[in-house]
Amino acid sequence: MESTPRLERVRLDAVTVRLGGRPVLCDVSLSFGAGEHVCVRGGNGSGKTTLLRLVAGALRPSRGTRSGPRACAYVPAALAPPVMTVVAWLREVRRERVDDPEAALARLGFEGDARASCRELSFGNLRKVLLADACTARTDVVAIDEVHVGLDHIGRTGLEELVARVRARGATVVVAAQDDDAVNDVDRSLVVCDRQVTEAGPAGDTVLHTLRGPRAGESALLDAAERLGFRVVDGDDR
Repeated sequence: MESTPRLERVRLDAVTVRLGGRPVLCDVSLSFGAGEHVCVRGGNGSGKTTLLRLVAGALRPSRGTRSGPRACAYVPAALAPPVMTVVAWLREVRRERVDDPEAALARLGFEGDARASCRELSFGNLRKVLLADACTARTDVVAIDEVHVGLDHIGRTGLEELVARVRARGATVVVAAQDDDAVNDVDRSLVVCDRQVTEAGPAGDTVLHTLRGPRAGESALLDAAERLGFRVVDGDDR
């Protein structure tokens, strides 16, 4: 029996993105269905962040078209903390919600002071605020860059529960992850390499041990250098 096609949430048609005069993505065509969980992988500087920003509507393509909702929840890998309390952030930044953000924050294992300024939070607790905000917003698309960065075990488990709730209401979840970072319950994985985006194979393969394409070795070396603490000048598309 054939499965029923998912309602399409976001579509990219022949999209090209240039940043600083340099092509980051070229002629990319993709679609993302309602309730789908997609993991984007690739080396540092490959264009993962650019792809997520496109999907979330936070970046316009240089050429080609993006179809989908304008109001999407996007969680960047890092963010300068705003001058407001956690409570103010969760109650005022996004007014339309489908779930309680403070309950989501508790599920993520938040350990900071919700009455304190976001600037006083640790990086991990700030990430939990951003995730609680995004996963409880009334939106059809949630995009999370470096999905597990800054999260402890409780945070990872809580995020899995939140993602399941987001998908259950029909929203699409697109995340970016390093190649050695396991992401559970994905419907499919995408690999960004050489300015192209390709399907990575079976959904069950949640960790990609190798990248495809002629620059796979270069991407692996960039990853290794960054983990050792070296600063890669052109190793980031952000």
